[in-house]
Amino acid sequence: MESIPELAPQLIASGLARPRGLAFDGDGHLWIAEEAGSAIVRVDAESREMSRFDVGGGPRGLAIDAYGRVWFSDVVNACIRRLDPEDKKTKTITSRADGECLDQPHDLIFDARGNLVFTCFSGNVCCVRPGGETEMIANELTEPSSLALVGHELLLILESGQRRIWRGSWSDDLCHWIDDTIWAQDLGKSSNPTSFARGVDGKLYLVLAGEERIIVLDHDGMIVENIPTPGLSANYCAFDPAGAMGLVLGDSREGSVYSIPALGPGALLYDAGAAWSL
Repeated sequence: MESIPELAPQLIASGLARPRGLAFDGDGHLWIAEEAGSAIVRVDAESREMSRFDVGGGPRGLAIDAYGRVWFSDVVNACIRRLDPEDKKTKTITSRADGECLDQPHDLIFDARGNLVFTCFSGNVCCVRPGGETEMIANELTEPSSLALVGHELLLILESGQRRIWRGSWSDDLCHWIDDTIWAQDLGKSSNPTSFARGVDGKLYLVLAGEERIIVLDHDGMIVENIPTPGLSANYCAFDPAGAMGLVLGDSREGSVYSIPALGPGALLYDAGAAWSL
């Protein structure tokens, strides 16, 4: 099946060493975690010129705060770190949760209160408060990966290893995830889903790298659309809130990042890292 012309992916960046997490800052610049290159790359919103920030370790998931600082999971050093693009310095935020060392920290998002919620691919989901306290909010999941907040009170977690998505109530005051239930399941036929992003239409766009397609879920977790991406094995995705790049897709195998402008913009993400000190 061929892609509809307006949905054909457009090349944004290439020559990257295993691109992983993707995120946009307030100026519309795209940030890419280059895991095998131990760097974070910025793609200019206008010129598409790439700037490289060497951070060491293995950056994977990304989130941008209100000050434009880049928060990232470091899978090599097993911690959550923060890059300040102004002075190019990094700071380790946390490396433990409930007294245990982090194991394969993965995706991360801010909630409205400034808590940073992140998955660990080994099976846990954690939350670090602006004061620095880090605790587990879920465990014994099989390869938890992507996260999404729906409003202030619903948290979605993709359990890649089981090809399903959990939905539960989120308390940003207590950092509690409760009343969790399976919201969508049997996602993918021959490969596990690895990443999702919410569109401005409220739908969830989920990539299936091994099947070269994107599946779209409605508000009830039902698959309502399949978008083929022939030749593109995307395993990470993110929406441009401004809409210019639409849905961006990272292909770690090829080392490239693509854009489907017609699918944007995406739902706004909290940048509440302003709750953290400078």
